[in-house]
Amino acid sequence: MIDIETEALNVLRKWFAAGWAPVFARYGIEPDFNAPLEALRESLVEPLQLHAPLATLHRDDPLVRDLALDAHAALCPNDPAKSIVYHVWAGPHRTHGLARPSLRELDVLENYLYLLGRHEPLPDEPLAPIVLAYAYRERGATAHRLHADMVYSRVAITRVGTREARFIPEDQAWEAWAGDGFRVTRARLGVFLCRIVDGEAGNVSILDTADGDTRRSFALPVRKLFAGAQYPDMPPVHSIGFRGYFLGDKLKRVIDVSGASVPGTLDLTRAPFINEARIEVSAGASGRDDGIELDAFDGACVVGPRPRDRLVSIAMQEEQIARFTVPPRDGPPSLFRGHGIDEGNISFNRHYTSLQVPSSKARLLLETAFAQLEHVFPALLDPLPKTRPRAAPEYVNMRHRVEPDGRITVLGNTLPAGEYEAQLDAGGFEAAMFDDGVMDGAVWAVIDGVPTSAAFVLVTAPDFFPRADEEDLQAWGETNPQRAASHRFKEGGPTPLSAGRFVPNLLLNDPWSGEPLFAKTDDTVAALVSRPVPPEAREHVPPKVADLRRHAGGFLPDSASNEFAPGWDVSYDELDGTYYYTTHGLGSPYPEDVKFCASANAYWPAASPDAARTFERPGIPTAIPMLDDELGFHPDSLHGTPDAKPGWDGEFGPFFQALDGVAGVNSADVRRSDYVYNATQHTFASRVFDLSSEELIRRMEALNACLEAIPKAGSEMPSETDYWIVSATCGRSGDSRATHYTFELCVPDNGRAQTVVSRAVTSAAAPGHWRLWRPVSERVKAECRFDGPDGLVPRLVRYASFDETTGMYGEWQQRELR
Repeated sequence: MIDIETEALNVLRKWFAAGWAPVFARYGIEPDFNAPLEALRESLVEPLQLHAPLATLHRDDPLVRDLALDAHAALCPNDPAKSIVYHVWAGPHRTHGLARPSLRELDVLENYLYLLGRHEPLPDEPLAPIVLAYAYRERGATAHRLHADMVYSRVAITRVGTREARFIPEDQAWEAWAGDGFRVTRARLGVFLCRIVDGEAGNVSILDTADGDTRRSFALPVRKLFAGAQYPDMPPVHSIGFRGYFLGDKLKRVIDVSGASVPGTLDLTRAPFINEARIEVSAGASGRDDGIELDAFDGACVVGPRPRDRLVSIAMQEEQIARFTVPPRDGPPSLFRGHGIDEGNISFNRHYTSLQVPSSKARLLLETAFAQLEHVFPALLDPLPKTRPRAAPEYVNMRHRVEPDGRITVLGNTLPAGEYEAQLDAGGFEAAMFDDGVMDGAVWAVIDGVPTSAAFVLVTAPDFFPRADEEDLQAWGETNPQRAASHRFKEGGPTPLSAGRFVPNLLLNDPWSGEPLFAKTDDTVAALVSRPVPPEAREHVPPKVADLRRHAGGFLPDSASNEFAPGWDVSYDELDGTYYYTTHGLGSPYPEDVKFCASANAYWPAASPDAARTFERPGIPTAIPMLDDELGFHPDSLHGTPDAKPGWDGEFGPFFQALDGVAGVNSADVRRSDYVYNATQHTFASRVFDLSSEELIRRMEALNACLEAIPKAGSEMPSETDYWIVSATCGRSGDSRATHYTFELCVPDNGRAQTVVSRAVTSAAAPGHWRLWRPVSERVKAECRFDGPDGLVPRLVRYASFDETTGMYGEWQQRELR
């Protein structure tokens, strides 16, 4: 058995010598590493006032600002949050250039804290060993908001990418962007001895409570388990290993649920139709299988995907392209096919030019009806009821035709208007399928040969806003009724996954035993919990607000979305009446989802850039405006150049353009745009946005203020306005932060949309060649100003209407907001 104390003292000795000794000396922590073991141990756990009477903890010191008020020792047995040394090294704060211990070394230090408290009695109630995702967070990101503390969940979020993982200690999170591509991100899991408690406030703190939580069961750790752990009335732990099982079967489900056929030479029971990863790792070792890697420590592990060559690649089985025969369009006759940009979009198995795979046509109709009524009866239908589980990818790319000789024809780059839509409607051709690495699975521990309960681990799409998270936007929306999600978002919203109460994938079984890894009673896995608030402190708990300084999210479920249509991070399915989380309802591949949901006013606002104004889908206005340079200047536009680069999604933004003397707007065509093709050309996901929660909030506030001030078109609510934001720019202060935003808006005539081709982009295969043009009216410019780059509440709005006769904007009309 390992000598935990020796390892921990070696970690302490190493890092004190690396520059931390004078820092901790300010707090009266000056251990003598040459002293006898017992004396050294005692100096680490004794109260500071006994060790150094003159030592003080200045609460304006960023290193200890969020430290628990009753923390008084270098190390506190059984409590990392009251251990000053652990807090300083593990917290998400800047350390002024000093490096800190690795995650493996922090695991050693955590184990030592619990070893020091091994003689303290355990609660006199049943306890269960469970693997949890966990992180040490600053005060505003904990569930109780009293001080920095551990937070735990049975759900972990990891993300695919093309670059190696890199952990950022200052943020306690994995870096999302490498400068030239997305990094894979991973999750930290540990095995804990847990009490199972109901959701009463005296038992557990819950970050995002949900109706019925007082009747649900939550896992709350009381001790950490590791090789060498010794607790009263329990046998000592001799060995711990970790196992992982991951399943990705989206491609098989496309075939099974849609009824599409595949060539007889393809085997649906093998990769890429079904991908599985099985990993078994002992303490201190690493293992990998099918793109998943697991590094085991003594009481914790780090798990996540390996980097991929491309975010999206053509799926292959040996030398064959995985493909399916596209079924013909299933929908009402042409009389009911819609008009303008939505022509042909009323169908049971098409969504614009993607294959739609609904598990139930009846539920599809019901969900559509609910969506139409959501803003008529927001009190009843916000959020929308979950009525349609996804047994297969909701949207499937079918625009890459596989020719008999194996070549691939990208139909959107080849066929002219009319012929393009007719070919997709008729089907009958073979379409290539794609591999995106998205899976879901479980990680559990094996303690002296006995398996524990598992954590649910998602391997999902990259996050384009790594500095923003759903929790901040949700909290901000709750500060004022006018900021409610129904006012801002026509579809989707900022509800975090930590507010969800579905169970994990019920189809995941332990491949070693054949037993199910999760049960129908595991409906609190996504909850994020921390210690309960003692009665004497409850009146001092600060209200839940948008604490925009928090370093939250990362690999825990408050950084993921609880909106599913079908979902960014995760979707859901149903088994015998029980809804469960799974990735097999996400698009095939996931950029197919991104196009539709990013164009649905940032359906997941802390993950997805808002592409609503890129495409202007009828009835779906912008919620969080992206700026012109973020969407990309088209070569035909006023600010475009012949070598202009597309925006984040491989497309270009809209721009005003007169056609035959008629005022109009030129924009990308949602029917022809192909994020999957763009991904293969490295233009989709070509950048990430360094936009914080504050910046997203400021853009929402600016848009809302402008729509309230300018002449009405439909509604002043961003979720219901008829205005299309064609241009969005900002003025910046000396530190590059925006002080004001300027929008140019108009009302489009979507029924008269027509296909146009670019004058400057001559290659049909290049982004921006195939476009849409539609006439517009009621053009207006609006500007919103804030008091400064830190202000979140608008101060002034001014606007001017456009005069088509003069081709200029008129006089500014100004309105002070406070």
